[in-house]
Amino acid sequence: MQRIIVPDFIKGLIFDCDGTLVDSMPLHMRAWEQVITSNRGPWDDEFFFSRKESPQEKIGDAYNRQFGGSLSPRETVRSKHEYFLAHAGEIKPIRQVLEIVLEYRGVLPMAVAAGGTREIVTLE
Repeated sequence: MQRIIVPDFIKGLIFDCDGTLVDSMPLHMRAWEQVITSNRGPWDDEFFFSRKESPQEKIGDAYNRQFGGSLSPRETVRSKHEYFLAHAGEIKPIRQVLEIVLEYRGVLPMAVAAGGTREIVTLE
């Protein structure tokens, strides 16, 4: 893979966490599948994948509307996070982005932006 060069005019770097710094989306999807199927709900990969950027409780509400479910969105998200945290050791960094972080650590200010919870983002 080609090395990514940061142009000289860049004064700081902001990275998204899921899918940019770390390849966590497969685990997020597995966690959704686990919580839905363990509650005997129908699994629809495309439904969840198409909503990956949405707030998770809203995903739970939309799931209930589309599939006639009665899952508690708050409890569903709590269970999903438990599964995710239990398997978080499987998450791998995205090598090219990690190389940028390591190369520019102490050189440019950096931050991580994420839609996830602090507990999950700092774990990743």
